[in-house]
Amino acid sequence: MSLSSPLPTRSAWAGSGKPITYGKRPKAETATARYKRILDDHLHARKLPGQQAEAAIGVAVLNRMIEAGRPDSVRVALLTRADRPSASTL
Repeated sequence: MSLSSPLPTRSAWAGSGKPITYGKRPKAETATARYKRILDDHLHARKLPGQQAEAAIGVAVLNRMIEAGRPDSVRVALLTRADRPSASTL
């Protein structure tokens, strides 16, 4: 094993032109923490089918809560100079 070629640092990757993005793991950990904080940190059912149903219901509830908190987006058309009202018409 050669120590002459160290692993690239973050600044070395930044010079490559590639954006530095973080993986899916932090997003999954955040989602798991949110699920545990809102619903509960463990399943109450004893058998696997009950646990699967409990998890599915919990995920459906969490998705509904996230959707309820998301604002409704409306696309707005951009006006050109010809479409804009002039100061004299206002």
